[in-house]
Amino acid sequence: MLNIDFVSDYVCPYCLVAKEALEQAIIELQLQREVKITSHPLELTPPDKEQVDTWSDPVRREKYRVLEVPCEELNLNMKLPPHVVPRPRTRLAFEAWLYACDHDRGSLWNSCMYHAYFMDELDIGDKDVLLHIAKSLLLDADDLSRALDEGRYTEKLLALEAEAKEKFQPRHVPTVYCNGKYMKIKDYTKEEMLALLMNAVQEAKAQEQAQPEADMETGMSCGIDGCN
Repeated sequence: MLNIDFVSDYVCPYCLVAKEALEQAIIELQLQREVKITSHPLELTPPDKEQVDTWSDPVRREKYRVLEVPCEELNLNMKLPPHVVPRPRTRLAFEAWLYACDHDRGSLWNSCMYHAYFMDELDIGDKDVLLHIAKSLLLDADDLSRALDEGRYTEKLLALEAEAKEKFQPRHVPTVYCNGKYMKIKDYTKEEMLALLMNAVQEAKAQEQAQPEADMETGMSCGIDGCN
């Protein structure tokens, strides 16, 4: 079993490409039943941090060029960067994700957020945009609106972010761990993700094979010549 922890933010293009490469690699290796992915939110622009303009930043545009090849390979028609100024805050989007999780729509919500921002160039920091997407997923938009206004999920979100920072100490997003081991992603291609997953599978099998032998060597036991 592979337990993958994925620390990310919806406005990070590297997060979307890594997510798509990971999901496609899992399908290609037929590991759907062997992999559990746990999402961990990490806001790049929390309320106390100034928003940035990625659209007008030539430095960011140049850095994003590294994603052109994997985007083409993965059939991701992303805007790099999207024409949304400033870059949205994602607190409400993550609180809405927690609401969606409570209604068995968490994974679908994540995909919709990335698509809305990087493909449709929508301001996912806008509550009305979030409510429109919620309706498309057959969620109760009126109840979600009240939840966001009341801050029903704010405390839980902040606790999850604090837990992610303490456990994974991310210096950037995406930060990805597999079975507790940091996964270093360099070029974000599916080939790279396939190699990382196959290596993780081999390590997991080696640990499973070693565990019975280790168990036999510990604790009190009785042998054929008597008890130790």
